[in-house]
Amino acid sequence: MTKTKVFRSGNSRAVRIPRSIGLPLGEVEIFERGEEVVIRRRRDTLADIPDLLASFPEDFLPDGCSDTPPQRRRGL
Repeated sequence: MTKTKVFRSGNSRAVRIPRSIGLPLGEVEIFERGEEVVIRRRRDTLADIPDLLASFPEDFLPDGCSDTPPQRRRGL
């Protein structure tokens, strides 16, 4: 088991994660499970879709979507 330190970074607390752990840069998930603090790679799930859609700017597709109609297929 590797030990590390919790320290202040501005008004937040931070944890120095050893390079050997191999976490990616960017977002991770963090939560408490009993006496443990778990940091894990962020997984994309369907629950992220509302947040993703809400992040689009107001002027995204201002004229709506103009997809072509579906193609007819034979033999299916």
